[in-house]
Amino acid sequence: MKRILFIMMMAVACVSMSAQETLFEKFEDAKNVESVYISKAMFDLIGSGLGSKLVGVKSMEDFLIRDKLSKIDHLHILSSKDAKMANILAEVFTDYYKEGKFEELMRMKDNGQKTTIYMQQMKNKMSEFGLFSTGDGETRIISIVGTLTINDIKDVVGKDAKGRAGGK
Repeated sequence: MKRILFIMMMAVACVSMSAQETLFEKFEDAKNVESVYISKAMFDLIGSGLGSKLVGVKSMEDFLIRDKLSKIDHLHILSSKDAKMANILAEVFTDYYKEGKFEELMRMKDNGQKTTIYMQQMKNKMSEFGLFSTGDGETRIISIVGTLTINDIKDVVGKDAKGRAGGK
């Protein structure tokens, strides 16, 4: 019985991950859509000794950021400046984030740009953070999937350019 329950839980986790991937994959080759995908292997390379030489790890703060990078499974970015495609992306991803089990973490409106950050905690200790931005005929969606926590995000975002906490 435990075995069947485990198999069912894994199937549900795979379906939820593949639904998100399918949605991004649906648009990555679409006309007038820019797409970037960065895999775990690339993040591991950046976190490795070779990667640190490439990106210039020089301080403890850089090391801590490298540690956070190792928790990312993949990152996917979709963007379109074409008004028609931007509207399609906005509609599809608004539904995706509202119908999914995403928690809205932040919402901001500035000079016609609307930005919302969402988070979904998955059952396999993975999380998806989604940054959804629209305005001026452009739509941008950034999805980060990994074992990152809100505290990991705070650790990276809460530092200024000199690595000081709180941007002071």
